[in-house]
Amino acid sequence: MAMYWAWLALSGAARALPRRVSYALAKLVGQLAFVLWPRGRRAAVRNFRTVLGNSASESAVRKAARLSFVNYGRYLVDFGRFPAETAEEVAGLVTDDDGVFMRLAKLNADGTGVVVAGMHFGNWDAGAAAATQRGLPLSAVGESLGHHKLDDAIFGARERLGMEIIPMDGGGFGMYRALKHGRFLAIIVDRPTPGEGVPVQFFGRQTWVPDGAARMALRTGAHVVAAACYRKRPGKPEFAMWADFDVAMPGDPQSEDAPRELMQAIFTAHERIIRRRPAQWYMFRHMWPQASGE
Repeated sequence: MAMYWAWLALSGAARALPRRVSYALAKLVGQLAFVLWPRGRRAAVRNFRTVLGNSASESAVRKAARLSFVNYGRYLVDFGRFPAETAEEVAGLVTDDDGVFMRLAKLNADGTGVVVAGMHFGNWDAGAAAATQRGLPLSAVGESLGHHKLDDAIFGARERLGMEIIPMDGGGFGMYRALKHGRFLAIIVDRPTPGEGVPVQFFGRQTWVPDGAARMALRTGAHVVAAACYRKRPGKPEFAMWADFDVAMPGDPQSEDAPRELMQAIFTAHERIIRRRPAQWYMFRHMWPQASGE
């Protein structure tokens, strides 16, 4: 219940205040959260040590982790404003200099459906709104937050942007139906599941992730794309699309290893995306198993 009231407070404040004021507050709150939430801070710092590599200084690692808290705060401001904005207004914040949406439409010209694999990066909701406003029929998998009123509010805000929401729990048939009807199915894939799902190499280290996105694509024959919507300038509501269309499909889609191979291709593609704007990746829990001494 507390999360529901927090959402109402966030949404109300984001709508009542000018965006620049809300962004300034988000920066302050993000920096405070970095200091006052030790578990999230430790996880983010350890994650960014892996992302930035051994050549990065500790100060650079901590700076990237701190900025990810700030950027996530800005994302929450944007999301909190959605109930007061039209889908057209949100979509207008997103540019598509690389022609991603046209390429997606061409990819799905055969009506096979497309799995759009995303991560907790940038502003995925703005990208989804831009896709629907450009005529792409989009379904998105939504994870329950454990409270029906909060789920209704969050899902409702996204549905107002033009996307269909399929609850993650028990949503297998909905995902299958969406792809078989030639829709785009957006799935967030960076959810670490230690010892479950499939192992993938991500920034040179092994982690375990769910393989549902791969299995659904292999089952339906859908195309697969890794995509992200990133903030172009700090503190500005301006976004642009990136997509990696070079996700390698398994040589034998029927093989036992095919789901793992496809998830590996998806994560390899997202490595390329995250390297371009590391601090716009929001991962406040351990993405990789902790090594001894960490």
